[in-house]
Amino acid sequence: MGEVVRLSGGTVTLQDAADAFLDHHDLARSTRRVYRASLASLVAELSPATAVGELSGPRVTAWFGDRHATAAPATWNRELATLRAAVGWWRRRGWLTVDPTDGLERRRERVDRTRALTRGQLERLLARRDLPLRERTMWRLLYETAARANQLLALDVDDLDLANRRARVRSKGGAVEWVFWQTGSAQLLPRLLAGRTSGPVFLGDRRPTRARRRPRPRPDQRAGPAVVPEGGRTVPRAYQVDAAPAAPLGPHPRRRGRHQPAAAAGPLPARLSALAGALRPPRTRGGRPPPRRDRPGTPPTMTHSDHVSRQAAA
Repeated sequence: MGEVVRLSGGTVTLQDAADAFLDHHDLARSTRRVYRASLASLVAELSPATAVGELSGPRVTAWFGDRHATAAPATWNRELATLRAAVGWWRRRGWLTVDPTDGLERRRERVDRTRALTRGQLERLLARRDLPLRERTMWRLLYETAARANQLLALDVDDLDLANRRARVRSKGGAVEWVFWQTGSAQLLPRLLAGRTSGPVFLGDRRPTRARRRPRPRPDQRAGPAVVPEGGRTVPRAYQVDAAPAAPLGPHPRRRGRHQPAAAAGPLPARLSALAGALRPPRTRGGRPPPRRDRPGTPPTMTHSDHVSRQAAA
């Protein structure tokens, strides 16, 4: 049985309806952020005080077409799915009698299968000896596990099961699942860990800097950014996969290269079916860089000195 949402007043405004839709659904943080941004543009364009029942097909179609006229097909379809999810929920509450998105159609997404590297290119790239051990381990794991970069960067040593060649990762929706690697990663990981039994798998190579208190602003000055508390430290830059001159490619092409030979070999065996994202092909958005660990909701990179300091303090 659905939850009853009670709103004040007799007329449900567009702003109240958007807030009720976002508050009612148990969404992942990233999904909620995308939904909120999409509905905020609708509310800003059509006025927050507009009654939901006044939304008409021509009005919504004109707004949507003008706003996303130059968007890529994947972006168009994502925004349309968000709008239809909200409209469907409003209709089930009785706030709308018609579907104002009937005049909008999904666009065909054309997938470029040629962007994946061949197996020979991948092997030459992963066999390079002029790159740091950390980068080679990261690239090899990205290829063999087909996991996302942010999933591997968030790994702690406790998440690794070296005997069974697997690790626990958290997917985009918050679910915890296993990813598996093969011989190449199995040979590199012990060298990278170097006997460590706790802490992040991928340590940053930049030492933390000493925090400095900002001077107190004068009465005639506007307050600046937040002051770093005494005894704290600045957060080092997030770990980034170094782009070698001979291989200016991010993790995603290597991840596509992992999917391509596996899919061409026919039905996936039970072991390969556990690959993160193997059952849902990776989404690419025009060469977007890999997710950074310094975005909200993801832990910053910890250096080895940070890890030793925390152990000493404990």
